[in-house]
Amino acid sequence: AEQYRSFAEAMTLSGEHGFYSGNFSLHEPFFPLAANILFRVLGPSDTHLRLLSLVLSLGVIYLVYKQAGDLLGPGWGLAACSIVALNHPLARESVRGLRLELEIVLLLLFCQVAFVKKDLAPLPRFLLMGLLGGLAVLTRSFYLPGLALLTVYVAWRERHQVKQIVLMGSLPILLMVLVLIPHHYGMYKLYGDPFWNTRGYARWLANWEFAGRPGFPSRAELERNSDRLIGPKMTLAQYLFQLHTPAQVLISSLKGFTQITARMNVVGLTMVIPPLGRPLLEFVDPVVTALGVIGFFIALCSAEFRWLPVAYFALTFHASFLYDRGLLEAYRHTLQGFPFFLMCGLLAVRKAPARAAPKALRALTSRWMGRCRRASS
Repeated sequence: AEQYRSFAEAMTLSGEHGFYSGNFSLHEPFFPLAANILFRVLGPSDTHLRLLSLVLSLGVIYLVYKQAGDLLGPGWGLAACSIVALNHPLARESVRGLRLELEIVLLLLFCQVAFVKKDLAPLPRFLLMGLLGGLAVLTRSFYLPGLALLTVYVAWRERHQVKQIVLMGSLPILLMVLVLIPHHYGMYKLYGDPFWNTRGYARWLANWEFAGRPGFPSRAELERNSDRLIGPKMTLAQYLFQLHTPAQVLISSLKGFTQITARMNVVGLTMVIPPLGRPLLEFVDPVVTALGVIGFFIALCSAEFRWLPVAYFALTFHASFLYDRGLLEAYRHTLQGFPFFLMCGLLAVRKAPARAAPKALRALTSRWMGRCRRASS
């Protein structure tokens, strides 16, 4: 958060610290701009930076209510936003002053326009997708492949001829790339390398994964060096395919995706649960995970809801390999998928046979009461 605050305080519209100056270390400029706007109104402080994340988290709650309500019905929208509001990992992230909440807001808006809002003509729809996708990649550029995949999927849903798919799908992708190019040009002017940030990030990943091995700094050296970018820069392709075999990349990506899905939590790994509440709360995350996975398969069989698992995959899979390698935090880089996972879970509940849900509820209640009695004795 301290680094984002310094970027936001220094930001100007142009010049050395302008929006497209490339002068934001490894980061993209849109979140510092949002913080800069708030600082101009309230003044710069860590509290105000955290306030920005908190306000954006309220936007996440509303957008989940809107999107789930439009898809499943108003009651389901209320259930979805209530679960998001009570989500412990999201609540912890919302006061850190980081960009996760802005990412989720932009991704939800993108999917609302792309898949949920039915009354938009194709051209305005794809233009809005390009704009929102552009803001998303200016917040975190690693979303570009996933958003491109979703754009192609939308074009395929709208038009079933290859020429039309290419024409309609290329428009948002082109807009996303166009808004990102000046950022990389700014890095070229500043560092002589338009991909300085991704090369630096790849070096950072390699240093931490192989710390202490021949040719890499030790963990002590990394701790002493503020930017952890010791050593020559490398591309992400070099990091993935020169330091690992293709089989390792594939296996770790699949394992990481499974781990991310298993940690689409409501209670989470970091919540301190009192003994009396443990018998109930320890069931919450396994039930949410099971319902979400069941909902994936239900959604895949429905033309109306198929986009939900596609969006979840497109917006989280880029983190899977790094997640399995232990290079990402448990929630900070993955919770952008939670709203889509949650809506899949609610879809599974809505589609459950009328008699199945009461039986499952009675069984869960019976087990909880038994555990409560054992905990209190």
